Amino acid sequence: MTAPTHAPTAHAKYLKRDAQALIRTGKWIDQRQGCPATGGNFSTRLNSEHVLITRSGCHKGELTEQDLLLVDLSGTPLTDQQTASAETLLHTTLYALDKHINMPMLANALRQRWTETPLAWGFLVRGHGLYSWGDTIESARRHLEGLEFLFACQLELQKLNITSTGLTP
Repeated sequence: MTAPTHAPTAHAKYLKRDAQALIRTGKWIDQRQGCPATGGNFSTRLNSEHVLITRSGCHKGELTEQDLLLVDLSGTPLTDQQTASAETLLHTTLYALDKHINMPMLANALRQRWTETPLAWGFLVRGHGLYSWGDTIESARRHLEGLEFLFACQLELQKLNITSTGLTP
């Protein structure tokens, strides 16, 4: 993967490292059946202006560096002949809302919720999926694993008809 000549070179040293981390994360999530077919997107913030994100239509368990797209915070691709996914704007909006986050526009309710009380590790979007982030790709992956575990526990409780206070009447 090479940085485009019109993008700042300050992020170039992170490009290869972060690309490999996203590829490893894609394989890990695919092994857990977390992103079937070409579903899901992964990204990382390279600096205050640029994001590396998976392109549209690629299988996350078979990622290569050519499947990663360099975009600015408005979601505009900085490389030729690659298509950003519809979720690119969700990722870049999150990065714009919180400069510390390393991961279609969010609804105004989410913006308001975020402004009032920032979300620590992730959130679940009904009918769309789980989003997680962290200071590094590895910490975002750890948060994802923890959240998945908690959701799995909650689903098991629901199957058993148990609430946090005991059996449901």
